[in-house]
Amino acid sequence: MLQSRNMINGRLGAWTAFVMAAVCLVPVAASATSLASVVTDSTGDAYMNGGHQSPSFRDITRVEVTKSDGNFVFTMDLAGSVPDEPNMQGPAHGELWWWFGITLNLSVTPRGFPGATGSWHITWWDVVVQWDGENFTGFLVDRLPLLDGHDVVITPIAFEIDGSQITMVVDSDLMDNPSSFMWAGVTMRWTSGIGTESIKYEDIAPEFFTTGILATWPA
Repeated sequence: MLQSRNMINGRLGAWTAFVMAAVCLVPVAASATSLASVVTDSTGDAYMNGGHQSPSFRDITRVEVTKSDGNFVFTMDLAGSVPDEPNMQGPAHGELWWWFGITLNLSVTPRGFPGATGSWHITWWDVVVQWDGENFTGFLVDRLPLLDGHDVVITPIAFEIDGSQITMVVDSDLMDNPSSFMWAGVTMRWTSGIGTESIKYEDIAPEFFTTGILATWPA
């Protein structure tokens, strides 16, 4: 089954990208030659605004990146199962993201989408499962074109939600097949939707915001 979702680019309204993503995938078994990087995270450390604890399905316990058979496999384990229709506990235009952010160089920071025009974010690629209040969608955001004043490239990806585990699969060629990269797994809310700075980070592994350290693949 395929679903579509309208998204706004980093210049807020210059164009509309239609994201088509499969709702499920065939589980990918790691091969004997797979390369992995794993980070564990404490339970109960995910918080919303005002210090209120986040629901367990937005509380990360473990994240993993593996490369196998030409694909990067991103796995996020959560403290609780993801509901069929998650409660966003926020404005009607909000969204929930389960997200892996990836960069090769922290000194190179594309500006714009999925944030507001001109805003800088450290990621070069965003690997996302999104809940927009109606549907789950999986996609890869290639942010590197923003460095040259072009639009981001959004590509659908296969994903699976199995209870408290979310798995996303990305063809390594879509990320220029890097031999290594830095990364983190994140749960977050958009209170006013994509293309704004209304981002509320709820949990991140590793704890980049307090340590300044990202995980490295391969470990």
